[in-house]
Amino acid sequence: MPLSNEGFMPSRRCRVTAAVALVALSLPCAAWSGPLRERPGKFPMHAAGEPSRHSAKKIVVQVAMVDVGGTMTFAPNEFRFARGTNVRFTIRNDTERPHEFVLGSHTENLAHSQTMTLGIGQGHDEPNGRVVAAGATVNLDWQFTKVGEFEFGCLLAGHPDVEIAGRIVVE
Repeated sequence: MPLSNEGFMPSRRCRVTAAVALVALSLPCAAWSGPLRERPGKFPMHAAGEPSRHSAKKIVVQVAMVDVGGTMTFAPNEFRFARGTNVRFTIRNDTERPHEFVLGSHTENLAHSQTMTLGIGQGHDEPNGRVVAAGATVNLDWQFTKVGEFEFGCLLAGHPDVEIAGRIVVE
């Protein structure tokens, strides 16, 4: 007997499951498509700037992730740079669990946080951020190409005590 889908109607449960899956799979794309613009052959543009070229001279800034009374915080939690500055953030995690350091505008970090809340993209590095294991130290090289106020923080899902934890002012 030949197989045919004539007259086949998926159950309501099947249709709802498929619709939910489509929405869940499209959220990361929608969340990241607004503030980022693709540039052929380069990283996506970020409001705060772009990854620093390997050969660029950089100033080194030490950032520590520390536990203060059961809440993770960054020390220091505010920086000021001139536009065009190349910075190497040396980020040390002095806590007992992994955290991330993500640079961006408020809009970008909000989108990133929403994506992380869905459990998508946990535990990986981005051009504008690094995941830092407990007790580890990592570097993030960045050039601030635009004037403005930007944020950095840990946006990993399951870290309700951690919100956007720091501010960067570029003049």
